[in-house]
Amino acid sequence: GTTATSGGDDDGRRRKIGLVLCVDRSRKKVEAMARRMEEMGLRYPRGPAVPIVMDSSAPCGDDDAEFDGDSLRETIRRATSTEDVPMTMRASSLRPGIFDRVLLDPPCSALGLRPKLGLGPSHHEIRPEDLESQAAVQRNFVRRAVALLRAGGVMTYSTCTYHVGENEG
Repeated sequence: GTTATSGGDDDGRRRKIGLVLCVDRSRKKVEAMARRMEEMGLRYPRGPAVPIVMDSSAPCGDDDAEFDGDSLRETIRRATSTEDVPMTMRASSLRPGIFDRVLLDPPCSALGLRPKLGLGPSHHEIRPEDLESQAAVQRNFVRRAVALLRAGGVMTYSTCTYHVGENEG
């Protein structure tokens, strides 16, 4: 999921615009990121924060839909309604270079989640080729997230794995 923060003029000053890409179909994860945003002093859900679930099956998919202010306003309106079903939105539908800050939390092997370690074949056994494949998917997310940053913008990359290939591959 993503959480987008729209900007605008506030007493003549331009507010920072940020985008949080959680990349998960879980509403829980979007809500957890929203809580973290509140802890960081960012407004959610009222104001400029918008929970969006990104389709992780096509992280860099081509989308001919052009970004405009009306579509962002509609996204915000829908996201802040009482609907329980999260929206889906491709990052490619957003104009490149629009955000000052991006926090990317891509899908990963979750090797850092201790309860999942050693669960064996009855759970999800992770093979080396799975890690290589996961790293390739993450690179796609990184490319797209970087494209969304303005010149001089900052991206934070966060995963719940300790595997070097995923974190630095």
